[in-house]
Amino acid sequence: LMPGVITALSRSTIDAPVDLAWSVLGDYANDVQWRHGLRRMEQRPSGQVVEGALVTEELVVMGRTVVSDVVVHDVEPGRSFSWRVGDGSSARGTRRLIPIDAGRCELVLEKRLELTGFDRVLLPIVSSVVRRTEQRDADAAAALVSRAASAGR
Repeated sequence: LMPGVITALSRSTIDAPVDLAWSVLGDYANDVQWRHGLRRMEQRPSGQVVEGALVTEELVVMGRTVVSDVVVHDVEPGRSFSWRVGDGSSARGTRRLIPIDAGRCELVLEKRLELTGFDRVLLPIVSSVVRRTEQRDADAAAALVSRAASAGR
């Protein structure tokens, strides 16, 4: 592993069909309901992600506010998309939904961050916080979609 690089892989089972899960998780506007520390999210164009969509997000991480411009790519409608900050060197990841059966699916979140400068000294701490937050976010996303499915039944 390269110095200063953090990778996180989180999985959570969603008690809802994959189509319903995508309707919620395939639209960045809903991220404020499940991503810890997310203060602001703007996606252009709005709605379900499309190839080349541009997203501006404001996230508070360890007390520091970070504003990122994100590009969406490799969209597989109803299933997955990838994202990258700027040229993808500082942060990138994927969001995937894998059908389990007619009423359940699995959410898989992958993230890769590269710390630079003095922040590299904080790698062990930041790594722990990122992995914990990513799993909490995956579980919160699953709970959000499962509640929506229950309400719709």
